[in-house]
Amino acid sequence: MVLQDIAALLGRATSIDELVGGLLERVGSTEALTRLATGEELQAKLASFGDVGQLVSSLVRENARLSDQLEELTSSFQTFRPMKGRSPADWRFRVVRWDLHTMPIRPGDRVEEQLIPALRIWVPLEDKPDGTPYWDVTGSRIIALLTPLLPKVAAAGAFLHIVQHGAGPGSSYTVTVEAPSPTGQ
Repeated sequence: MVLQDIAALLGRATSIDELVGGLLERVGSTEALTRLATGEELQAKLASFGDVGQLVSSLVRENARLSDQLEELTSSFQTFRPMKGRSPADWRFRVVRWDLHTMPIRPGDRVEEQLIPALRIWVPLEDKPDGTPYWDVTGSRIIALLTPLLPKVAAAGAFLHIVQHGAGPGSSYTVTVEAPSPTGQ
């Protein structure tokens, strides 16, 4: 039925506004119109409107090209920005230094950043051989638990052993301070 309506519209349209408005009314979306506008019959009708028709025709083609690019970019977005690897649930390290700061996060798929408090604990390279030589702690309860311990642990050269129980906001932690061994490990 839609194709018959469009064929009738092509025959009686006398202006570009009438043609585009009628097509949009019948097909329901600019995406559907783009698919139709690449057809020969519609291209011929648009050409009959002179420069304005050619402009509409080129805009429709450009819109289709940009839509394809957007779809390609959107589908490859996950490979462009992979999910960050999660930390282990069991940590053992010495403390070199620490600082409290804020760090930006993007919860879910939101575009806007949110600043959260974080405790950055710098560790010796041998305690964390892969990646950066620090841990960022963002849970408010574990930050409150560790902050008073850190000066004593750093001064003694002791190890912090942290075990996380559960995942996410409801997780809890066991923190143990272990005396340094004579070999340093």
